[in-house]
Amino acid sequence: VNVCKRDLKSADPGNALTENVCNLWLKWVSSYSSEDASVYDAMFLSNLIHGASVYDTKPVAMDGDNDIFAKKMILLPFHRRMHWSLVAVLNPGAIKSCKERGYKGGAPCIMFLDPLGTNTKHDKSIIASKLLIWLNKQWRDRPGGREDDGLPFSRHTMKVYTPEVPHQIDSEDSALYVCRYAYNLLTMTGREFTEDDT
Repeated sequence: VNVCKRDLKSADPGNALTENVCNLWLKWVSSYSSEDASVYDAMFLSNLIHGASVYDTKPVAMDGDNDIFAKKMILLPFHRRMHWSLVAVLNPGAIKSCKERGYKGGAPCIMFLDPLGTNTKHDKSIIASKLLIWLNKQWRDRPGGREDDGLPFSRHTMKVYTPEVPHQIDSEDSALYVCRYAYNLLTMTGREFTEDDT
C-alpha cells in the first residue's frame, strides 16, 4: 500500500481518512489475525459492484491467501459516495455442509455493518446480489469444482444481516468506524458464528 503526504494528512483530526490509510491499517491489523480470516482491499468490492464484470473479478486478499472457502470470515471494506461501510462474508465454505443433518458449525451469511445505520448511502441489496453472483462463480471455479455443482449461494442460503453497531456522529468518521468494526470482527475469528448469533 503506497501512502503519500496527503494520506498522512487525512489522519489529522477533522479529516476523512483516505482509502490508502484505511487499506494500510486493515493490512496491518489483519497480519496479526487468525488464518481463518481474510481482509480485502477497499477497491475490490468497488470494482465488483461498479467496475469490472462479476465474472472477471478474481479474489485478491491482502494476505495473498485467496482460498475464500477455507475461511470463516472475509472482510470487504466498501468506499463509495464519500462513505465507508463493511461487508463480512461468514463461513462461505459451509454452504453445502450446513444443510446436513446434525451440522453444528458456523452459519454461512453476509453481515452489513454501516456507520450510518439505516440512513446509509450504500444499497446493501445491490452489494449482496453482486456478492452472491461472485461467490457462485468462485464456487464453480474452485479446485475440484464442477459445472453441475449448481448455484448454492442465494438469498435463502446466504442471508443478509444488519447487526446493531455503533454509529458515527461526525460526517467524516465512517472510515474510522469501519476500521474498528474490522478489528472487532478479527478478534472474534476463533468463535463460530451460528444462527443464534444473527
